[in-house]
Amino acid sequence: MPETRSPIRLILVGLLACTGMIHANLFSVAGHAQEIAHVAGKTAAEYTALLNSPQREVRLRAARSLARFGDQTAPQLRKTLSHSDPAMRYIAAEALGDLGGDSLLESIDQLAELQQNDEMHSVRLAASYALCRAGKLDRPLQFMIKTLDYPERGMACASAFLIGQIGPAAIEAKAALEKTLDANRPGTKGGDYHLGGEAINALRKLEAATTAQTQSPQKN
Repeated sequence: MPETRSPIRLILVGLLACTGMIHANLFSVAGHAQEIAHVAGKTAAEYTALLNSPQREVRLRAARSLARFGDQTAPQLRKTLSHSDPAMRYIAAEALGDLGGDSLLESIDQLAELQQNDEMHSVRLAASYALCRAGKLDRPLQFMIKTLDYPERGMACASAFLIGQIGPAAIEAKAALEKTLDANRPGTKGGDYHLGGEAINALRKLEAATTAQTQSPQKN
């Protein structure tokens, strides 16, 4: 079934608005050993019960909030990879990529299936991101690089953002990001400054992460 512009917007308009929030909270959770008991006054069990709510905004909010609990909710996120709502699959795949570690490695087969066969390009993008975070770079990273040229702005912006989140492992995407930036600088005819902004942010993240990696002291 071909993907149309409207479903992409339904997924990405909400997701791009909250992507920074998702990442900021997931990375802060990942750095702490203690488990979070509540997010916005609700427990993980309460959010899990809302994952199949008939109200789309309720279940999307539940999935985003569930991701903030960290590794303890990885099993629920894994189940959400097969949800009928593609936006739910997107959130779950991205969240597992953010979590990394065993939570991500135990999801590899499902993510690989989504990356290759999901009918929604956006879900394949999120699965590609997660696989790259797991070190499975070849096909997934190429998919993300190609998505930088996607005709829908939201999709291309999401790809640039997620490439930046991968860090030094995504250095192969640097040339494509530079090309995207050059084509979308402010004042460039036919360019899109939103996409140009995401490209430059991704390049800064790649460069900062690479610099930090090379400057870190070597352990004997």
